[in-house]
Amino acid sequence: MVKIHGNWCGPDWTGGQKVAAKDYKGSWNYKALDKLDAACRKHDKACASRGDKGCCRRDDDKLIRAASKITSNPINLIFKPTLTYKAAAVITAINIAKITRRC
Repeated sequence: MVKIHGNWCGPDWTGGQKVAAKDYKGSWNYKALDKLDAACRKHDKACASRGDKGCCRRDDDKLIRAASKITSNPINLIFKPTLTYKAAAVITAINIAKITRRC
């Protein structure tokens, strides 16, 4: 369980809690701090909707695309370098997690 960013980004970090998305009992409307956090929330919600099946590679790919937009935005590189670094960390974590996906 690792918090990477905000309330939604990180392995088994959902809604600001150390919990897997499939076990999350809180509101999916719980605040996201920014676009990266909102993309992670969307990913967690998609994974949770599949129950024990969990995340699918297509969910991971959507999150990777969203995080990649953040890392490649020159404005973020200049004015939000920490966000850019965290988006890169999300991409790395999701790429590792994709190895274990069953769908």
